Amino acid sequence: MEPSIANRKEYPVENYDIELIIRGLSRHFETVKVERFMTYFGVMKNSKRVLISATDKRIHALPIQHIKDANLSRVSLSRGMNETTMVTTSKGVKLLKVIPPNSAFARLDDDAVEKLGVFLSEKEPKSVIVRPERIGNAYRKVEEDGTVYMLFPFMGAISDYFPKMINPPQINDAMALAMKLFEQFSMAEEGVLAPLKAIVGRLAPPNLENLPDANRARILDAELGGFIETVVSDIRNYDRDLEDSLLHNDMQAGNFIQTPAGRDMIVDLDLVRTGPAYADLLSCGLHAGAEEAVIEASVKSVEKSFRRKVTKFDIAFSAASQLNWLAARLRQPIALRDSSFERFVGALKVQESLYNRW
Repeated sequence: MEPSIANRKEYPVENYDIELIIRGLSRHFETVKVERFMTYFGVMKNSKRVLISATDKRIHALPIQHIKDANLSRVSLSRGMNETTMVTTSKGVKLLKVIPPNSAFARLDDDAVEKLGVFLSEKEPKSVIVRPERIGNAYRKVEEDGTVYMLFPFMGAISDYFPKMINPPQINDAMALAMKLFEQFSMAEEGVLAPLKAIVGRLAPPNLENLPDANRARILDAELGGFIETVVSDIRNYDRDLEDSLLHNDMQAGNFIQTPAGRDMIVDLDLVRTGPAYADLLSCGLHAGAEEAVIEASVKSVEKSFRRKVTKFDIAFSAASQLNWLAARLRQPIALRDSSFERFVGALKVQESLYNRW
């Protein structure tokens, strides 16, 4: 240790150790090297200086300093445009995720994020969502460059990613999972819902003109034009008091996982918002390609314990949000499989039938 520092009592050896320095630098830089040892030019005998170089700054180094005993790995678990990196900690493997600017978690104020984080992570011990964890003392970390980070537990099996990534196991029952989510999210109180409702704004009506010509033609060939016109009419200028629940708002198969213990769970809270309570359940049925009877039975089951019955607006909201999802999905570089699109069209027909009967 440099003598001028060693003489300061506030810097004991345990706080100023070369191993700790290298370990700390390694959390923030890809390449850390001891370049050379240099004899101290002062008067203390046998004193040394060490020249250390640290290069190639890690992209997500900033929030790591707020997570105890955390180290970034070089394993990316990103899907689409969302950067997600595996992080090792003394409490297990975690996922450090960059939150997109349009997410409510990036736009809410600190108090609202705290209330939402507490509801998601602490209110329901048997939650079916992969719950956010605190970075330091908050559920999100906004760094100096404006990037917003959140931390989540890694719920998969490491063997699914090393030495080669494989497809994770399929969940057992998507509709049963969505029913459990309904039970949790429908309990959100006004203190959680009000700031979220204010920041996300009203749902935009779907516009078939936003779809590629071939996809729009296929939907119209399925004689869904009239139903979609009805949905647009219902969604345009609707009363926002009809948004009476918290919604996951992205209930597609890619957000359902099964843990190594065989437990089905839901990931990705980027699009969380307020909406009519049954919309997530109906949207799950759409993406899962569930039969009409299965969707109806699921809805009727959760109706028994909820304060109101399902309405046409629940269906319209679900259909509108998923048509908006489809337009965004078809703009992504990775093409949507034809079979997935056909299942989507068939599911819209099911929603049309339910809308006409309910």
